[in-house]
Amino acid sequence: MPNDKNVPMKKETSIFAPAAETAFYYYEKTQNHIKKMIAENYEIGQKLPSIIELSQQLDLSPNTIRKAFHNLAKEGYLAFSRGRYGGTFVIDIPETDEQTFKWLAVNPKYAEVYKN
Repeated sequence: MPNDKNVPMKKETSIFAPAAETAFYYYEKTQNHIKKMIAENYEIGQKLPSIIELSQQLDLSPNTIRKAFHNLAKEGYLAFSRGRYGGTFVIDIPETDEQTFKWLAVNPKYAEVYKN
């Protein structure tokens, strides 16, 4: 019988992964990962890696990265520019959950509005 400790299991493919994590499409998971990456590592105005670079780093299809980028642009976090100095740039930093919870703890009357 094989040793279960040596069997690597990917979190998203594990049958024991939380349902909240497995219910998302890859582009949604990627979008959340990029939001977290922006919040932790980037400033407003900084250029993100290209779609090809990110797809190689994250081992995902460039189309998945492209869809996540476009959704983040719709949400107002990213902007695209073309040309010699073009690329994908951060135009807003996503709030972390901790910042949101601190704000709601001080302003509980807005909790219902914030949920929607």
